[in-house]
Parts: sequence; structure tokens; C-alpha cells
Amino acid sequence: MLSARTKETSIPADTKKSTVMKSILKLKAVLRQHVILMLCLFTLVLSISSAADFTTSAKQALILDYTNNIVLFEHNADEIMHPSSMSKLMTLYLMFSKLKAGIVKMDDVYRVSKNAWEKRGSTMFLKEGQKVKVEDLLKGIAILSGNDASVVVAEGSMGSEEAFVEEMNQTAKSMGLSNSSFVNTTGLTAQNHYMSARDVVKLAVKIYEDFPEYYYLFSEKGLMFNNIKQNNTNEMLSLYHQRDLKFDGIKTGSTDAGGFGVVVSFLADGRRFFILVNGLKSKRDRSTEVQKLARYSLANFKSKRIFSKGEHIAILNVLYSSKRVLPITVPKDVYAVYGKSEEGITVTLKYRDCVPAPVRKGEIVGELILTTPFVEKIFPLAVDEGAGKLFSPLYLIFRFLF
Repeated sequence: MLSARTKETSIPADTKKSTVMKSILKLKAVLRQHVILMLCLFTLVLSISSAADFTTSAKQALILDYTNNIVLFEHNADEIMHPSSMSKLMTLYLMFSKLKAGIVKMDDVYRVSKNAWEKRGSTMFLKEGQKVKVEDLLKGIAILSGNDASVVVAEGSMGSEEAFVEEMNQTAKSMGLSNSSFVNTTGLTAQNHYMSARDVVKLAVKIYEDFPEYYYLFSEKGLMFNNIKQNNTNEMLSLYHQRDLKFDGIKTGSTDAGGFGVVVSFLADGRRFFILVNGLKSKRDRSTEVQKLARYSLANFKSKRIFSKGEHIAILNVLYSSKRVLPITVPKDVYAVYGKSEEGITVTLKYRDCVPAPVRKGEIVGELILTTPFVEKIFPLAVDEGAGKLFSPLYLIFRFLF
């Protein structure tokens, strides 16, 4: 039985990709002189920096580079906290799910109960007995953080707020939100109603991914309803002077117990970020801290594309087929996050040098391992073409002779 052999090759960060490909091919040629079946290992060295010490005045905080799926900073991220109106993200998630499933329609009409009308705190100024479209109620929750609207959609869609809350907890469990518990749809302070910063960010990301068609609701600057004009509670949407930070959602929260908080998303430098802060003393402090964390992210963490989606980065040898080789690609872009001062990161390609036919187009034949001081990420390696199997004994004789 042939043993697997490995070899590592290091190339400077500024080496052009054409040189990288030549090095890969040269490495493969050397290895093929020794064995037919083997495990190829290729290492590319780039540079990255470790983050400088950073502090926040928020009681809980988290920065997620969503594009690269890396948490850049966290502070008490798994600590149980009062999420305040950020809880309404789960209320909205359930309503979006019902819309997508056809259980609820945007033009459905719900009646405002006395229970909903009496809710204190942020409000849509609904009137008892008023009939309101689901679309308007969802806007009232996403834009104005209406406690009254949150209760109306719960009662209208499930019959009672209690039944709706039970579904909120079931959904949280299925999502893996292990530090979350809900007792109401509004986020008003109550015993056993809590979330963690990490759970809130996970939920915000789920809304962004699962319901892009409804995400626009969070970016609306204001809402006119019942002849009352109110601005979006998310003041980050109105930072016109911050042209390089394009905030577009998602949800604020503030209570005496929880302080001022927000989970916000923005685009900058070709990347999407999610930032959460909570436990601050004022709306102004909340805004200042979000901008501070956003600036920290951009100043200390850059992103570089190492390989492009579909790029041919290696060659797979094929036995028993008219095609002797197949190109190996990455099915998605591969990015590395790096900083100011240089430290090593590695990209490792692991795949079989030679496989028997048949091979299907898109078949996974190995993996790319991106290792940085922050995280290790694994990407699949796939073949860009297929190769059928030939059964002719004569062909096989000529194949191995020549």
C-alpha cells in the first residue's frame, strides 16, 4: 500500500498568483515522481496583525465581520442581559416566517385589543378597536419599536401573546440561542426574559439571511401612522456625515434595567458588519460607542481576497478516463482578514493527487484550510469539470505504457 506524503512550500505575501500557480505545479511534479496516490499539501504564507488592546464602555458588545464570518471583538458576549426592544427581532422573525409560509399576508387586518392598546413604552399610537394591516404593524415594530403593535401581531396571528411567546422560545431553541428566554413579545423588563449579545447578533443575522425581502423595513427613516409622524428609533440611520459607514438596520432597545442598546448592521470597505452594544447610559452614548466600534473594525482589520470563486488553483489527476487531469477550484471567494503589523497566516490545500474515474463536475475532492490568529476556516475544494470512466482494456494498456 502506498503511503501518503506531504510537502510544505512558503511564498511571500506579495507574490503574484501566476508565480503561486507555477509553484503549485512544480511541487506536484516533484511529488508525482515518488507516488501515484498521495496527499498534496500546499502552504501559502501571507501576513496579519494581532488586534491592539481595545475597550468599550458598553456592558456587552460584539463586532461581527459578517462577510468573513469572524468575530473581531467581544465583551461579555455570552452574559445574560436585558435585551429590551431588541427582543422584537424574534417577534418579527416569526411574523416573517408566517408571511413566507403563506400563513399570514401583508394585507391581513388585525384588531387592536385593550391589552395591546394599554402597553406602555415605545408605541405606534394605535387605538383600541382599530383595525390595522399586518404590513403597517410590522413597520410599526421595525421602525418605531411599537409595543402595542408587537402585541397586536401576536394576538392576531396566534390568538394570544402567550401562545406566540411559546413559539418564540421554540424557535430560539431550534436556532441554538442557548442564552435566550422570552416571556413577552415587546422586550419590556420581566423575570426570565433575557438574551445574550451573541444570541441577538445571531438572530439579526438570521433575519438578514432568511428574509432579505423584508430587511428593508429596518432601513426606513420614519413612519406616518394615525396622522402622527415618528422617526426610526435607530439614530444610526441618520448619520449623514458618516458617508463611509452605510448603516441600514437593524434594532434598538432601551429600558431602565437594560440601559440603551442596539444591534446594527453596516457596509464599509466592501464588507458587511454587525455590531451590538448594550447597557449604555444614553442614546448619545449608544451612537458614540457604535461609531467607535465601527471605526476600530475598519482601522484594525482589513480583508484580502486570496482566491476567487471558480479560480483554478490546482490539478487533479484522473485514472481510467480520457481526461487525464481536472482543474480544482474553490466554490466561493476565499478572504483572509489581516491587520497592520505582519504575522503569519496559512492557506493549506489538501486533496488526493490522483483519483479513479468517474468524477462528477462539482464533486468535492479536498479542502482548503485558512488559518489565522483569529480563526481557522475550512472551504471545500471541487473539480470544475467531470470525467467519465473508460472500460476498454486496450485503452488502459496504452494509458499506462505512454
